[in-house]
Amino acid sequence: MAKIDVKAIVTAPAEVTIPLVRADHHETSNVFRVCFEVFLSLFSGLLGYVLSLENPEVIHYVSLSICGLASLVFLVITFVYGSKSKDV
Repeated sequence: MAKIDVKAIVTAPAEVTIPLVRADHHETSNVFRVCFEVFLSLFSGLLGYVLSLENPEVIHYVSLSICGLASLVFLVITFVYGSKSKDV
């Protein structure tokens, strides 16, 4: 195996600042993000289905509104816990 000597000069700052995040809030935020994505995909699928129907019934609008509201709620909660994880 060949051995190569390379002369290198490395400079580094005197101080390094590492932002910390709270792992419990960050993990909770990730769980809520997954729930948001699940309800958003359900909402999108239901929206396409309801738009393709000639006569949608009340149950279609109820499920569409539940999925839409749930996705909005999980989006807000994701942002709340995401910002809490950065406040140390």
